[in-house]
Amino acid sequence: MTQDRQQYKVKGPLVIVELTAENIKKVKAVRIRPDGAMVQITGANGNGKTSVLDSIFLALDQKVVDASMPIRNGAQSAKIKLDMGEIIVERRITPKGTTLEITAAETGVLIKPPQTFLSALLGSLSFDPTAFERMDAKAQYEALRKVVKLEVDLELLSAQNEADFARRTDVNRDVKTLEARLAAMPIPAPDLPAEPIDQSELLDEMQAATDHNQMVQTRIKERDDLLLRAGLYQAQAAKLREHAALLREQVAAQEREADENDAQAKVLAERHTKASVPDPIDTAELRRRYDNAGEANQRIGAAKARRVLQGELQAAQKRAAALTDAMASRETAKREAIAKAELPVPGLGFGEGIVTLNGIPFKQASTAERLRVSVALAMSSKSPIRILRIEHGNDLDENSLALIAKMAAEKGWQVWLERVEQSGKVGVTIVDGEVSAVNGVPVTV
Repeated sequence: MTQDRQQYKVKGPLVIVELTAENIKKVKAVRIRPDGAMVQITGANGNGKTSVLDSIFLALDQKVVDASMPIRNGAQSAKIKLDMGEIIVERRITPKGTTLEITAAETGVLIKPPQTFLSALLGSLSFDPTAFERMDAKAQYEALRKVVKLEVDLELLSAQNEADFARRTDVNRDVKTLEARLAAMPIPAPDLPAEPIDQSELLDEMQAATDHNQMVQTRIKERDDLLLRAGLYQAQAAKLREHAALLREQVAAQEREADENDAQAKVLAERHTKASVPDPIDTAELRRRYDNAGEANQRIGAAKARRVLQGELQAAQKRAAALTDAMASRETAKREAIAKAELPVPGLGFGEGIVTLNGIPFKQASTAERLRVSVALAMSSKSPIRILRIEHGNDLDENSLALIAKMAAEKGWQVWLERVEQSGKVGVTIVDGEVSAVNGVPVTV
């Protein structure tokens, strides 16, 4: 009679009540009934300690341990039986393959398909908590993210901060360039006009003054010409009078001509007396003002360029500050989310793509610390199979062992731990593939 997995519901946590194994790797035959939450498998190297632990997980899922040569050298077959109280798991192994049976203890019916049923019960860290310790930093980060629920997406916040960091780097580069350019500019005088002086008006005024002065020179020359011409006329009149005596016959004509010349001279003299010439304009002052305006305009232009550059610098500084504030806000959100998260181990946290412990990268913690954290993470699994495996028990001191035993007892887990210990007084001692003593009490076959 079989029972489908979907019809059978596990009622409570599952631990090993009794382990029986024959011919598994270096194991000849063992029968272990755990007493307490901590099961220490001890003995010298090469006597089968690891094989005892492998037998448990070969029974549950061959994929989690090395199953390439599961049968002890010289034996024809091997078998494992796990009495887990509510269910009984039996696996038989021959050179041709393996068979698995799961029996519901209460009803005696078989649960099928057996491996599918077991795989659905197993957690990703249920077997060996040291698996977490052995992961690389990225894999540890991803594993912890699956265990711990956070209110924010750490990867998204980190990606946004990386993008803003790159943008801020570019902005800060612009800030430094603008600061250097600004430092190279002269500081304008406080009384310097804000706008450039119109030199074209001064140039027009200078041209008008030049034209005026040219007109003045022309008028002076014309006036002097009048005086010169008057003198010529007077000289001509005198010459004519001198010839009058000689030219009696022309006296009348000469007299008339002389009178006319006198009259003309009088008119010209009067015109000379009445002719007015305006004062010339000093163009040197206009030239000085024009040159000064050019120099001032250069300073005004530099001042305007400085103000523009100052504006660009302030804008760049604001952009950099805004990016810094955004990054700080995301970091605060990450810290607050991590602080609110129910982390399975005090001091455990998230860094930038890594797991941290007490503020330092998890990989930098001691071996014992990493193992303790890994055990706590494994115990946070929702798997009903509450079995943990620790291969490197010798890395744990007595305080760590006591802590793990206490954690297992409080949370209802069973820890199977392997240690090199040859006194025969601690845990289940394995000698030559068999149990030789339990807590110092010899075991006879």
